[in-house]
Amino acid sequence: MEGVDKMHGLGDAIYQKGKAEGKAEGIAEGKMEMIVCFVKDGLLSISDASQRANMSEPEFMRLMECDEKDISVIQQSKK
Repeated sequence: MEGVDKMHGLGDAIYQKGKAEGKAEGIAEGKMEMIVCFVKDGLLSISDASQRANMSEPEFMRLMECDEKDISVIQQSKK
């Protein structure tokens, strides 16, 4: 039973790590979507938005041209 308990503990640790990573990615995507919305609504300049997004202005402009559901794909490519 000791081996089974170790495997269960390992599985739980992997699950918790994946859950935490998924949560962090969701928060990052939400933040990016919020920044894009602020720019579209005229509340934030492209320059300020790109700084907040840790991107160059041309990178942020490409992000603005994408559909919101593509934001996660762009963020994944930055890793």
